[in-house]
Amino acid sequence: NYTSVSESQVELHIYDALGKQLGSKSVSANIGLNNENLDVSVFAPGMYFLTIMQGDVTITEKFIKE
Repeated sequence: NYTSVSESQVELHIYDALGKQLGSKSVSANIGLNNENLDVSVFAPGMYFLTIMQGDVTITEKFIKE
C-alpha cells in the first residue's frame, strides 16, 4: 500500500539483496491510498527491496519472501 497526493504515474521496481532489478511495473495512482499486487511467487526465499517512484519522490521498502 502507498499513499498518493496526486493522480500520476508510479513506477514500482523490485530488487534483490545485491541490487539486481528483478521486475518493474508502471501504474496510475489515484489520490489517497493505493494498493498494488506484485507477483513474487517465482522469487526464491530471501530479502528484497521495493522501490516506489512518483515524480521526484522515491521510497524504498525492504520485504522478506519466505
